[in-house]
Amino acid sequence: MTNLRILSIFPSLLNVNGDAANALVLAQRARWAGHPARIDELEPGGQLSVVPDLVVIGSTADASLPEVANGLAGIRTELADWIEGGTPVLAVGSGMDLLGEDFAIPTETVSALRIVPGGVPDAPLGRVADDLVVNSSFGRLVGFENHYRGFSLGEGALPLGRVEYGVGNDRSTEGFVYRNAYGTHLHGPVLAKNPAFADHLLGLVIPGYDSRSVPAGRADDMAKAARNSIAARLSLVSE
Repeated sequence: MTNLRILSIFPSLLNVNGDAANALVLAQRARWAGHPARIDELEPGGQLSVVPDLVVIGSTADASLPEVANGLAGIRTELADWIEGGTPVLAVGSGMDLLGEDFAIPTETVSALRIVPGGVPDAPLGRVADDLVVNSSFGRLVGFENHYRGFSLGEGALPLGRVEYGVGNDRSTEGFVYRNAYGTHLHGPVLAKNPAFADHLLGLVIPGYDSRSVPAGRADDMAKAARNSIAARLSLVSE
């Protein structure tokens, strides 16, 4: 059986709030289901050696955004081809922002990749740092948002879900879905707390993927308990 190849882009820079660990969640859940998986890490200046099955892009602080944007520019063609070709991509926080249009930070304008239709609005939301609860096609998604900018969806992009608690893109919608690329403000890492989302991504590339196993079931139970604990604290209905 061929290894599932998961590409983690710039994990040394894009790991605010543990977002690079989403690659670990994908790899482990694939292995629990009997599918060999490996994580390939690409750092700035490195060479792409394989065509990935899945791509994970994490988040970073504003001070590092120009360096990250410059590094991503070197692989823009590959990223655009993968996304347009249907490769599943998960982009979190500023990693999501960088897939859209250019946007301003206090020190300069960041040159984004302009692959996904949409981007950061000119008017900032103001600092948001709180729980974020989203109703999505994968069920309830729970995580932590820590951002200053929103995200406006362009033509052809859909929201990942609707905000039940928190701010997300604009206090109404959260994230984006464009082809098989998914953007979100949910940190955590998001896939550890929301395994149904991870299983959806894996199901896009593994024919007949079935997540049911004893280890996955235990992890799912712990994730559900964590989501319900947050829901109870926020006075929301538990799952």
